[in-house]
Amino acid sequence: MAYIGRAVGKQWATGATGDDGATGSQGATGATGSQGATGSTGAAGADGAAGAAGANGVVNIAQAYTTSSGSYSSGAWRDISGLSVSITPASSSSKVLISFTVSIGGGFSMASCRVIRDSTTLPYATTADQGTGGMVSANSPDQSRGTGSMTFTYLDSPATTSATTYKLQVRATGNFFINRGTYTNSYATPGMSNIIVQEVNV
Repeated sequence: MAYIGRAVGKQWATGATGDDGATGSQGATGATGSQGATGSTGAAGADGAAGAAGANGVVNIAQAYTTSSGSYSSGAWRDISGLSVSITPASSSSKVLISFTVSIGGGFSMASCRVIRDSTTLPYATTADQGTGGMVSANSPDQSRGTGSMTFTYLDSPATTSATTYKLQVRATGNFFINRGTYTNSYATPGMSNIIVQEVNV
């Protein structure tokens, strides 16, 4: 008796593995990020130290003057109105050069001037045979219409860097005037007075 069946097909061998695929194209570049905030400004640097003053020169200068006239009586020392000036030395080793001119008139026979620094009287002649004494003195030829003058220069050593005030004082052996003579008519020739202080390196 014969059998009728379906024949089993033959299995073929597995094919070789294929090559890797090509690398994909690069993606598009991303958008640029926004700019960061500006940093705060740094603190300002400290000021540099002041330069040293030059040698042998004028560092500071001040002046007071008056054209006003005044009447003064004989006897005690009197401040001259308007002739006070202040200066602040930059160095305690500085000197202060003081210069002054005082116009004086009237019937006095002898007048003198001196300088006061704050509460200190600067040196002046005080001996009995020098009359009223002072840094400088003047005789009066009876300045009835004009004025005579007293001029002096003195180098002081205040040894400070604080504000320092210099003022002028005057006295005479008779009544007198500052910046005028006895008369003030059309023939009169009034004057003016001043004080200058200069801080100097020497």
